[in-house]
Amino acid sequence: MLRSGNASGSKEILVNVISDFPQYIESYLLMADILTNAGEYKKAREILMKALELNGLSNEQQKALSEKLQQLEKYAN
Repeated sequence: MLRSGNASGSKEILVNVISDFPQYIESYLLMADILTNAGEYKKAREILMKALELNGLSNEQQKALSEKLQQLEKYAN
């Protein structure tokens, strides 16, 4: 859906994925990308922070989320 330009539909799907599979970190990363592209930097940051609060994240997952947060800081400032 995202490739077809339907960011709203993509966000709806990702909300459901995050709800049903909260440990699937890629959904948070994709949601942050969609929000960032829409200029919704605060929401993008919030979704990444929510993901970082999950228990049982691997070092690789924590790193991916932290790197995405750092990238987001470039846009937010």
